[in-house]
Amino acid sequence: MSFWDGWFRRSMARNSRARLDRPNLFWPQTSWIDWLGGAVDAYDVAYRNPVAARCADMIGQAVAQLPVEVWRDGKKVEDHPLLGVLNRRANGEDSAAQVKYGLAVLLATCGQAYVRGLRVTAGLAEVYVHGHKGFEVRRDRQGVLSGYTFRRENGGPVMFPFEPDGWCEVRRIIRQRPNVRDRAASPIEMAGRAIEENNAVRTYAKGQFEHQGRRPAVVVVDKDSTLEPDQIREERVRLNAQMKDDATRRLPTFLAGTLSYQELGASSSDMQAMELRNATAREICFGLGVPPVLLGIAGDSTFNNQAEARVAFAREAVRPLCGFIAAELTAWLQPLAPGVEIRFDYGGDAASLSDEGVRWERATRFVGLSINEKRRLAGYGPVADLAGEMVLVGASEVPLDLVGKGRSRL
Repeated sequence: MSFWDGWFRRSMARNSRARLDRPNLFWPQTSWIDWLGGAVDAYDVAYRNPVAARCADMIGQAVAQLPVEVWRDGKKVEDHPLLGVLNRRANGEDSAAQVKYGLAVLLATCGQAYVRGLRVTAGLAEVYVHGHKGFEVRRDRQGVLSGYTFRRENGGPVMFPFEPDGWCEVRRIIRQRPNVRDRAASPIEMAGRAIEENNAVRTYAKGQFEHQGRRPAVVVVDKDSTLEPDQIREERVRLNAQMKDDATRRLPTFLAGTLSYQELGASSSDMQAMELRNATAREICFGLGVPPVLLGIAGDSTFNNQAEARVAFAREAVRPLCGFIAAELTAWLQPLAPGVEIRFDYGGDAASLSDEGVRWERATRFVGLSINEKRRLAGYGPVADLAGEMVLVGASEVPLDLVGKGRSRL
């Protein structure tokens, strides 16, 4: 084989690889994987889409309204110093509800958040919540976590190492991927394709709105028409002058044939835009764990009513997230308060109210139970006097063989 033959074969191989790697001209390969993995933050992606932003806001509000409890040795502590920081005033700027809201929203969008706390003798004095921008994880040679680094824009890095007692001022709360240790499982990244499609449909609908709902039109000029070219040109100028005030500039198209103005009908893509918009919105809701019924999205028949959707939202989305946050805060605060466990009080959410309604219904329907037994079933304490052990039955229910006798006596 000569030199030129080898060069020709190598050049052809390089060109073939280039053609394979070259993006398609008709279907660009740029997708949500590119812009989400770059400089664009997951929260910014969610904020630009109303469905994703509303889902994240609902999760944050649901977590923010739940109070935090402190438990020790299986008993609830009523006056612990941590309660003031976690339930009332987190720091000089934010309330505890704002901190819980920000933490829940960051976990629901980015999949990770950083909590920073100022240490005092009795526990925590202030708690702050930060996004992942600027923070870096520090590990030793064995891969063990040794602290965190925050890189400021106008200044050097700030180190947050672990102290000898195991306390670190910063704690990263992350929905960790099982296969990549330092990579967060972002719900927005999971629903990224649906967000991209939903934004595209909204852009298309915006274009329809800008055109004021006017469909494309054509002006047909018959080839056998007696109109002269100058007359057709004057008619074009007249239509242009008539529609020059139209900001959208959707002027009619001139075709050869009889001179007639005709609007074109709506295309199939126009008719399917709303259906595709609802379908992508439902996918975004599924990715973030919010029932689409709560957002008023049409076409979802998973739940019979919004009450069932709220119960499912509390049980399947809010409670698991609160349990995850409570477990992370408990592990973080162990050096400050050994043996303390952080919990959320679910007594006021939709799931607890539904369970309470079921208990009340069971207590009222049960026959043959005493008053105290029904009170225990409903969640109340017993009555001290003997009336609490009394069993009440329906006065109208009598044996069948006594019905005739009772009538005869009457």
